[in-house]
Amino acid sequence: MPPPLTPRVMAVTTEPQSSEALKHFLNTLRAGEVRTGCVIRVEDREALVELDGFPGPGKALGRIPRGDLTRKAIGHPSEAVSVGQQLTFEVIAVD
Repeated sequence: MPPPLTPRVMAVTTEPQSSEALKHFLNTLRAGEVRTGCVIRVEDREALVELDGFPGPGKALGRIPRGDLTRKAIGHPSEAVSVGQQLTFEVIAVD
């Protein structure tokens, strides 16, 4: 049996005018780093995760594409994760 999949996340900002605190937090993230966060929304092609460790104001979000949520084929990300679920994931990029 293959090891469990660690979802891969791309960290993003959701506000056009990002706060200095958010910019600083995003600058601390590194590709390959393993982080945790909570699923806040599930969309057709991805799950949005609020990254743990950001003190605010605002939110630091990550996008996990459907194909990175599980090893099995799924039609919708809600088949693999649900809102409120805590996840561990690998950072692949910061935007």
